[in-house]
Amino acid sequence: MVNQIDSIRDIVDIDELKKLFESFSAATGFTTGLVDATASEILIATGWRSVCVKFHRANSESVKICKLSGRILTEGLENPEEIRIHHCQNGLVDGCTPIIIEGRHLANLATGQIFFEAPDINRFKKQARQYGYDEQAYLAAVSEVPVVNEETFRAMLSFLSHLATTVANIGLSKLQSQRDHLEQQKLLKQLHTAQKMEAIGMMAGGVAHDLNNILSGIIAYPEVILLKIPPDDHEIVRKIKKIKDAGLRAAHIVSDLLTISRGGIIQQETTNLNTVINTYFQSPEFFELSSLYPNVTFHKNLARDLENFNCSPVHIIKCLMNLITNAAEAIESKGNITLTTENIKITEPKKNLNLQKGNYIFLSITDDGPGIAEEDITHIFEPFYTKKKMGRSGTGLGLALVWNTIQDHNGEITVQSNNQGTSFDLYFPATNEKDITPPTAEIGIADFLGDRQPVLVVDDDKHQREIACEILRNLNYEPTSAASGEKAIQYLFNNPTPLIILDMLMGSGINGLTTYRKILQKYPDQKVIIVSGYAEPELIEKAKKLGVKQFLSKPYTISQLGKAVRDELTA
Repeated sequence: MVNQIDSIRDIVDIDELKKLFESFSAATGFTTGLVDATASEILIATGWRSVCVKFHRANSESVKICKLSGRILTEGLENPEEIRIHHCQNGLVDGCTPIIIEGRHLANLATGQIFFEAPDINRFKKQARQYGYDEQAYLAAVSEVPVVNEETFRAMLSFLSHLATTVANIGLSKLQSQRDHLEQQKLLKQLHTAQKMEAIGMMAGGVAHDLNNILSGIIAYPEVILLKIPPDDHEIVRKIKKIKDAGLRAAHIVSDLLTISRGGIIQQETTNLNTVINTYFQSPEFFELSSLYPNVTFHKNLARDLENFNCSPVHIIKCLMNLITNAAEAIESKGNITLTTENIKITEPKKNLNLQKGNYIFLSITDDGPGIAEEDITHIFEPFYTKKKMGRSGTGLGLALVWNTIQDHNGEITVQSNNQGTSFDLYFPATNEKDITPPTAEIGIADFLGDRQPVLVVDDDKHQREIACEILRNLNYEPTSAASGEKAIQYLFNNPTPLIILDMLMGSGINGLTTYRKILQKYPDQKVIIVSGYAEPELIEKAKKLGVKQFLSKPYTISQLGKAVRDELTA
C-alpha cells in the first residue's frame, strides 16, 4: 500500500477523468459529479441539468436544499459499492456511491438530477413562485429532465463507480511504480501497462453485459416508436433519433473498451484496403472532420494493384478514423494529411518490425504537423494516455484501440515523428483470396418481414425478452419467451419451434451454450441465433463447433435482428 494518499487527486489525473466522464455524459445523457471526500470539493461535474445550474444552485435559498441533499447523500457513506439514493426537496432524484481504494475513502461519485416518474408541474410552478424564478424558463428547464426507472439508474451509478475506481486503481499502480527503484524503471513501466490492460479488462467484462442490456432499450425502443409515428412529424422524429444515436454512442464506448481489454476480432472477411479507405472517405464521420478542419488538405496515394487482406472492415475504419482525427487535431494551422498504400515483400528481419517473411499490405498515414514529443512516443499506445489540449475530442482510448486492432489482424504498427510531422506505418499480411465483400444496398424493414413463424426468445433479463419480442412482432413473427435455459428446454419438449434467439450468459441456471447442447439432443437440426452483451471468445468458438452461425451483440438494432432471423430461417 502507498502511504500519504489523502485525496483522489494524488492518484488520478482529474482532467483526464473529466474528459472520460464528459464523453459518458454526452453519450448517455447521465450526469456525473466527483466530490473529494476530505475537502467536500466538487472535482468533476459533467452534463448537469439547467434546472440545477441555472435555478436550484443559483438561488441563495434553494441552494441550501442542494447542500443539505449533498450531506444526506454523503455522510457515513463508507461501505464499498454502497449506493445511496435521495429524493431532493427541490424535486429531483440523486444518487451517490463511495470510491474506496485499498480501504481508504477518497471520493464520492454522484449522478442523477432525474425523475423516477413524470413530474407534478403544479409543484414546480409553486416552487418557481416561492423562489422568484422565471416560471416559463424554469418549467422549460424542468421539461428537459429525463424520467429514468430506478433499476437503470442504479446500474448507471454502479457502472460509473466501477469506471472511476478502475481509473483510481490505475493511478495508484502508477504511483507505486514511480516510487520503486530507478534501475527497474523500464521493467516496471511494462508491468504498469499490463496492469492497466488487466484493470480495464476486469472493468469492461464486469459491466459490459449489464450496460449493453440497458442500452438495448435505449436503442431498440426508439426504432419501434419510429415505426408507429408519422414520418412527416419531423421534430418528434428528430428527437427520437437523437435518443437512439446517444445509445449507439454509448455502445461504441463499451465496444472500444472490450476491444482493448480482451482483443480477438471474431469475424473477418477478404477485402481490399483501398476499398476500406474510400469507404471511410465517403462517411459522415469524415465529412464532419473535414468541416471542423477546413485548413487541412487530405491526399490519397493508393496503389492500383494493391493485394487483398483479411480484416474486420468496421475495426479498420475505426483505426483510420482515430489516426486521421489525431493528425488533423495536431495540425495547428494549414497542413496536409496523406494516405499511401503499396505492396511490400519482407525477405529478412527488419529493425522494430516483428513480422515474418512474406507479402504485406503497407499503409502510411503522414501529417506535416509539429510532431510528437520524444518522451511521449513510448506511451501513446497506452490506454488513457493522451496529450490533447482541453476541449479537444478523445478519452485516451483511440491509439490503444488502434494498437490492439492491428495486433488482432496479425499486423504491425510503427511511428516516426519530428518537428516536421508524424508518420504512422501499418502492415497487414496479404492474401491471394478474392474480395468477397458483397455490394452494399439500401435495405428497409420490409426486407426482413416474416410470415408469422414462431420464434422462442430465451433470456434471463425480463426487459431483454420484452425488447426482442416487441421487435419480432413488428417484423411479423410470433415470439414466445422463456426466462432460463431450463424453461426453454421444457417448453421445446412439447412445442417444437423453428428458431431460438438464445442469450449466451444468464445469471442463474445453465448458460446459453449448455442450453443449446441439451436442445440438440432432441432436435439435432435446431436453428439458433446466439446473442450476448458480453461473451468470451472461447464461448463463441465452442458455439461455432456446435454449428451456430448467427451471433448478435447487444445492443442490436431492428435491422440487425431482422437480418439475422431472416438469414437463419432461410439458410
